[in-house]
Amino acid sequence: MALAQSLLAGTGRRIGDIAHACGFADEAYFSRRFRLRFGVSPRGYRQAGGAG
Repeated sequence: MALAQSLLAGTGRRIGDIAHACGFADEAYFSRRFRLRFGVSPRGYRQAGGAG
């Protein structure tokens, strides 16, 4: 998840690409796990500038 945070905050890569780069086969599952861990969706995390 640290890699996901870094990629979301520091790149413009698609969330699906980031999910796959972090070992998730399914973007929706990645998004659910990310939200459970950080309390915000990957898109919300990116829009907040990585502040979560």
